[in-house]
Amino acid sequence: MLESEDAVGERFSAAACTARQARHPIPASEDRMSDDQKPPRLLLQREAAAKLHCSVGTIARLRREGILAYIPGRPVRISAEDVQKFKDEQIRRELALEPNPRRKSRFAQDATPEQVAEAAEARAKRKLHQRIKWMVLKRRMQVELARKREQEQEEREKTARKRR
Repeated sequence: MLESEDAVGERFSAAACTARQARHPIPASEDRMSDDQKPPRLLLQREAAAKLHCSVGTIARLRREGILAYIPGRPVRISAEDVQKFKDEQIRRELALEPNPRRKSRFAQDATPEQVAEAAEARAKRKLHQRIKWMVLKRRMQVELARKREQEQEEREKTARKRR
């Protein structure tokens, strides 16, 4: 009995554990890993869409066009790093007022920065007017729907009074 205790004690001595760890290294947790050792964070399409503030269909189109790299399968996975790069590129393009390379340019290649800025300002103004227009239309529809509900409620009350 004493011999087995010694064997167990020797089996778990500091020197034996150190030797075992050298032969079979324990993978470090992600917190202690350096950036190049960490596995890439993978996102689902819906998570990528949420990060980019767009629809899942847009993410699928970007994948098909080869703009966003992905890991095929079910579910499709997209690297968080690729999503962030795409987002940074979009922001850089907007700040630099660069035209979208996938769209046909409305300007000649020799357009001046002032012309591009004017066009961007006009486009922003049109978008704002369109948004206001839709907001007014939405409000009108809400008012009309509320009026219609009130009329229906009044009709129900009238029929209920007639029954009494």
